Amino acid sequence: MVKETPVQKIEKSLIKNSKGLTIQQIMEMTDLARGTVKSYLDELIRMGRVHEEEYGQNTKVFFLNGVGKYQQQVQMYKDGILFIDVMTDPWKKPFIRLKYRNDKKDLGAIFLNNEESVDQLIEVLKKAKPQLEEYRDMINKIAIE
Repeated sequence: MVKETPVQKIEKSLIKNSKGLTIQQIMEMTDLARGTVKSYLDELIRMGRVHEEEYGQNTKVFFLNGVGKYQQQVQMYKDGILFIDVMTDPWKKPFIRLKYRNDKKDLGAIFLNNEESVDQLIEVLKKAKPQLEEYRDMINKIAIE
């Protein structure tokens, strides 16, 4: 069996907790020492893979990048959601992940790792929006006939 690294343990614990975790909670879930957890969290924050939010004077909650501050959601259907996550890969290169989830199951993802791709997607969506209205009108005319 392959042994998990401390970073993998920390990220795995954060993935399972979309409401975030405190250092104490991460320590309990990973069996890592406070100093180890703090050191790796600092590095993950610097890389952009984790962000922290402060609640009150002494409470910091940590989130895996893509949950919370760096995630947008678009409700697609009654039970489908498109997640738009800004993340950083292990080589510290930022990217955007578009992920579709239906019935709590991930069904697919697209990764955009440069600004040109993001700009191109935005332009395509701007062109598609009026076409959607055109298509809706066309279908309504057919249904009436």
